[in-house]
Amino acid sequence: MLAPGKPAIASYLAYQDAMVDHAGGEGVYAEMYNAVLESLAFEESDRETLIEKAVAFLPAG
Repeated sequence: MLAPGKPAIASYLAYQDAMVDHAGGEGVYAEMYNAVLESLAFEESDRETLIEKAVAFLPAG
């Protein structure tokens, strides 16, 4: 884990990696979501809260 407890950094790094591997679209958002969820899990244990916070890092729409 590169950014435990730092979801903004996790999201940024996941985005950078995904743009090389997945070339945009849903794969990028999935990688960002998983990275943020994992990062947040170092400080939050409630599943519903984790999901809500991780989704907030994804672009609208």
